[in-house]
Amino acid sequence: QQQQQQQQQQQQQGQMPADYNIDLFGVKKDPEMLRRMRLAEVKHGRLAMLAAAAWPLQELFDPALANLLKVAPLLTQDGRNPDVLNGGDLQQISPLFWSSILGATITLELLYGERGLKGEIRIENADMIARGEAGRPVFTEVSPGDLGFDPLMLYPDDRPGQLRAQAGEINNGRLAMIALVTFVLSEYFTGKSIVELTPQFFTPIGQ
Repeated sequence: QQQQQQQQQQQQQGQMPADYNIDLFGVKKDPEMLRRMRLAEVKHGRLAMLAAAAWPLQELFDPALANLLKVAPLLTQDGRNPDVLNGGDLQQISPLFWSSILGATITLELLYGERGLKGEIRIENADMIARGEAGRPVFTEVSPGDLGFDPLMLYPDDRPGQLRAQAGEINNGRLAMIALVTFVLSEYFTGKSIVELTPQFFTPIGQ
């Protein structure tokens, strides 16, 4: 019975990793909407993880890069990132940059925007079958946001490992979204940059 319960739990986790049974708006009642919301969460989480890493890096290196490229720094006078709350001048960012971001976003959405919403099936061992190392195909359902992009081969081959990886991505994405909101509000209310507020993370030990 314990093994059956564990298998059932794994199956449930496989359907929706990092599900902690918090559903204030009853999204789970509509499976299609649930998958769509999970896809949106994956997308926003990935963007947030990139932004949370880029935020302090820009505050650290933007002045030096601007001096190297002979352009005006994007940071405010007190070293904060420009955003709609702290009065940074977003208009000084090149229109070419905004156009490239918009073009890349449209392209990715058209190609992969709904990946995992329609119950797509993937043959996990297709490479092994092609090499003659496997006889029967192993089918798995494509999860929302799974683009099949893994150039460093970090995604586990076993199902429990895949579930852990998916849950890890979701949890780190959620943390990054909270961190970004914290960055914006902290800089707005204190008037200091994140690098200045947390020097222990951005200065050599002992200084």
